[in-house]
Amino acid sequence: MPLISVDRSPSSSSFTHSRAHSQPLSWISPEDYDATTPLDAPIPRPGSIAARSRTTSFAAASHLGEGSSRGSVLGGNADNRTSLSVNYLPTKFSDALAVGNARRRRRAKQDTLAMARGGGVDAFKKGEARMPEDRDDLHPSPARKGWLDRAETGSRWTRFKWVLLVFTAVYSLLAIGALIAMLLIWLDYIQHADVIRVANRTELIFTTLAASFALLTAIFGLAGVMLNNRSFLAFYCFFLWISFGFLVIPGYLTYRQQNLNLQGKLNFQWSRALDIDARRRVQNALGCCGYFSPFVEASISARCYARSVLPGCKGPFLHFERAVLRRWFIGVFSLAGFHICTIVASLLCANHVTYRFGKGMTPKAYRLDAASVAAIMESYAAQLAEQYGPDVAAAAMEHSRADVPRLPGPSPKLPGPFPKLSGTFPPASTSLTNPNVSK
Repeated sequence: MPLISVDRSPSSSSFTHSRAHSQPLSWISPEDYDATTPLDAPIPRPGSIAARSRTTSFAAASHLGEGSSRGSVLGGNADNRTSLSVNYLPTKFSDALAVGNARRRRRAKQDTLAMARGGGVDAFKKGEARMPEDRDDLHPSPARKGWLDRAETGSRWTRFKWVLLVFTAVYSLLAIGALIAMLLIWLDYIQHADVIRVANRTELIFTTLAASFALLTAIFGLAGVMLNNRSFLAFYCFFLWISFGFLVIPGYLTYRQQNLNLQGKLNFQWSRALDIDARRRVQNALGCCGYFSPFVEASISARCYARSVLPGCKGPFLHFERAVLRRWFIGVFSLAGFHICTIVASLLCANHVTYRFGKGMTPKAYRLDAASVAAIMESYAAQLAEQYGPDVAAAAMEHSRADVPRLPGPSPKLPGPFPKLSGTFPPASTSLTNPNVSK
């Protein structure tokens, strides 16, 4: 079979370098190439050096001249706006691009992932895939597997998710308990609840509001944890700060009233703030009549009249308020400490409920556009022309010409000029699949 003789004329100076002094630019090996479908690349062998090699980096290619084909492909011109994704070989992307969605639909129990594809910092390793598969963010890397990671396939939770779930569950129980206690006071199902509703109405309103908002916040937190929804968790972290503000307000009010002249405040409240009905409700709840005696600011009732033997309400009222206010602000400030721990846990763990790094979105600088596709196709044609000859490259471009013009933007062009060939070019299926044929 006649061999190919290449004319080394000056017009073909851009193709004068030999294959002996250059590394392969494509992941296609001669024994894997199919001439009938030159653009349907085979799946690269795992761990192969050819699948991870690249002769020219983006930084080095950016310094090439405008006349160089590689410089035009990888961004040699100053006004080039090609996406940075042209630097990645197809092996860096998911094999679903090559084999379709069959592998994504086929989830056998015996199939195990080597590492979390598309998740964590492991995605930036050399040769690692850049696009995750279904539920990849739920599988930890074997090297990073912790004692909180369960062994069942498809149901592993990160340790951060466990911590966030515990804090959110306890926070939800506390919010529900506080809201139930406030409802019992409002509905008068607790002893002396009528005194609290009369004398501490402002503190009771703020506490009920804090418990209600805390329950709403807990709902966002539980929904975000169980659904792995980071948007819900973002609202959860934000609402925790608002809920903390609602929580400390009744604590401050009760602490100030209990420690700053409580007796004088009760004297003013009985004589100026409370009306006849409010005084009667306090008298009936505490079993007293009048403030000092039945003759001083008393509200007439069936048990309180001028000759009643009931004591005045100042003593019982003062002791009751002192005990209630003390328990109130101690409980509120105790919950505030746990609330701060919940805020810290949410801030540290909200973005780690799965093994996905960040939002799992491709950075804008690495997204494919029409110019990037054209540059990749041009680079691919140059690789085919260098390894298999210009006829194969021309056939490849002819094969893809029906799809490329659909994209808005520059169409890929075949790099040239190609060397002038003399002799008979062997069929592609014979020269590329038979290793005994001379190249």
